[in-house]
Amino acid sequence: MDVLIVDTTRAINGTAADITNSVLASFPNPERLAFVTRADQDGELDQLPSDAAVKSLPGLPGDLDAAAAVAEFIRGISAELPDVAFIVYSFHRRVLAKDGDLAQLGQLIVTRSLREHVPQRAGQSNSAWPTQLMPLEDALDALEKALRRGQERPGHRRAVLKTELRTLLTMVEPRFDKDMYPLAGTPRLISILLHEAQERGMIRQFGREPQISIALGESVGPSTAARPASVPQPEEFAIQAVAPVPAPAVAPSATAAVTINVPAQAHSSKPVPELTRVSTTPSRSWEFADVLRQRRLGPYPEVRHILYEEIADVAALNGRTESPVLTVRALARQAVTATRQKAPDHFPRRNGDDLPKDKYDWRGLENFVVQVISRTELTLGSDGKPLPSDASIWATRQAPVRYPFPENIKITFDAEMIYEVVRTCQDVTPDDIVHLAGALLGGRGVQQTDHVEDVLDYLLQQGRIKGESDRLLSSEK
Repeated sequence: MDVLIVDTTRAINGTAADITNSVLASFPNPERLAFVTRADQDGELDQLPSDAAVKSLPGLPGDLDAAAAVAEFIRGISAELPDVAFIVYSFHRRVLAKDGDLAQLGQLIVTRSLREHVPQRAGQSNSAWPTQLMPLEDALDALEKALRRGQERPGHRRAVLKTELRTLLTMVEPRFDKDMYPLAGTPRLISILLHEAQERGMIRQFGREPQISIALGESVGPSTAARPASVPQPEEFAIQAVAPVPAPAVAPSATAAVTINVPAQAHSSKPVPELTRVSTTPSRSWEFADVLRQRRLGPYPEVRHILYEEIADVAALNGRTESPVLTVRALARQAVTATRQKAPDHFPRRNGDDLPKDKYDWRGLENFVVQVISRTELTLGSDGKPLPSDASIWATRQAPVRYPFPENIKITFDAEMIYEVVRTCQDVTPDDIVHLAGALLGGRGVQQTDHVEDVLDYLLQQGRIKGESDRLLSSEK
């Protein structure tokens, strides 16, 4: 017989009972039954079977906290029933992957996701703000700061698309990050917040789903609502999504335990204040960005696509003239110089202390150019043949650029970054597309996720990655 363990610590408020009932209906009469719950779910789960073991965790437990509680049950039950198998249901990714304390166990453990047992929402049943996530006043304050940040553009102010709000809110208030705070995934959370803000006269909304835009009441007059230009067009948003609304600029070594989204490549002039966190488990976007940083592949989400345009312009200009041979080092220096000139004077950071342009990691950006060009074999050796991708980086720096350049270097160069993430992690699934967008582009809107999907399609067509079930693997030879 099997032992059933159900971990509901990441269930949205009001769903834990329905989820457990669904699991029990599909798995009747287990040998033993155990539950890992949150303390605030006690009222929801007061009808659990009387013979079930229950461990209630305080606050909002992280992945490793839940894994430790599940492992404790397994060790205790195994002492009495050494030959049973354990079926573990959870939302937590590290529980499902049997990480943490679970990795130390030798028992037969089968993990299954609780997503299949989430009840379907009927209409808009939950319209109350989840105060356990944060007080409503804190959320409204974060909304005001996010809108001020999103509306600021050189020369004029603009409304903010509703689809951009989650990214902007997470920049100023980490508790809006769904990867780290389960209650941030409360259904209609953003809609509830906007309703509360509109009731207070803080904001004005224009358009209709799925193209709603929001602006602070003080910044949009009656005539603005009628102007289509106040909402960025798709082509405009695709560009602006990267540069004007960058991710927080902090040094990764100082903030690995507190950063939620992708940190900008910058030299932090002041220490980042400690943030109150329930878990120190890094988000999926952080994991992907950390892979890239270790490989010197960025991600530089604020300026990278602007940099690509400058690389293409410098290479094209040199190719049309009788200029001296353009080396990779010279190309990197010229492109980064042009990018720096076009960059804003300050890069916003989550703690409100904007980073001056001269503190940004421009030297690291030059090294990124050398790395990515080396990997795409766009250089020539002394024999006039392309240098292989595994050539010394020192040889690449002095090598001349090979023509013609790829037609779409945004796809070609970003493909090197995503390939490295896939090769390193070996467990990228369709659910990770938004996290790849967050890591590479600092946002998770439609334009960003579409770009990631285009890059993945490119890598699949090249045969450099392959699908295995729902995972992507590298096709290393």
